[in-house]
Amino acid sequence: MNFDDRYDRQVKFSPFGERGQRRLGKSRVVIVGCGGLGANILNLLTRAGAGYIRVIDGDKVESGNLHRQVLYTERDVLDGVNKAQVAVQRVSEFNSEVILEARVARLSARNADELLSDVDLILDGTDNFESRYIINDFAVKTKTPWIYGGAVGSNAACAVFSPGGPCLRCLWPYPPKADQLPSGATHGVIASAPALAASLQVAAAMRILAGHDPPPVFWKSTSGISNAHRSRS
Repeated sequence: MNFDDRYDRQVKFSPFGERGQRRLGKSRVVIVGCGGLGANILNLLTRAGAGYIRVIDGDKVESGNLHRQVLYTERDVLDGVNKAQVAVQRVSEFNSEVILEARVARLSARNADELLSDVDLILDGTDNFESRYIINDFAVKTKTPWIYGGAVGSNAACAVFSPGGPCLRCLWPYPPKADQLPSGATHGVIASAPALAASLQVAAAMRILAGHDPPPVFWKSTSGISNAHRSRS
């Protein structure tokens, strides 16, 4: 089997090209959370050829994850495996060139320096604003770019925070309370929404890691189902 053409389609995309692929192959990223967002991010970045990916998640795979978290199976639920560990093991079969590290942990203000240091980019795969503000504060302190992602219902969102630009606290000085904003737990989420948000995040990440200017700060899209398009059954 010949793997020489693994990145052929990416390299042929002229805004990315060989230079972008080389830079991506030397990049170091961390993904915080490996659920609906993080599993998709990990899948895409591993296949794209990022140099090193650290995955942080303290949760085990549950049956309610399977409809949208693309790296897990029913066997993982029965075995009670940790998300970060099994996700890293699974994507290692996609691309053996990528250095992968699983960290079984929950991000906190106390361990942020240990878990988030020594990378070029932080990708948000979390589902809560407490973690996102920890990421934001660390990123501001260390001048590390980070990319927010969110998915609720059929809506997907992505925001890019770059050193020297506005940060999350610039937009919202304090984390919203749990009942102030809709979430997947309270309002549901269809499987395509986190996949779409993760795709936007990875597109932004590849642009940054290839050495281009960061994309617009905030993107929002929909995966096509809304209250105006309910089933007629």
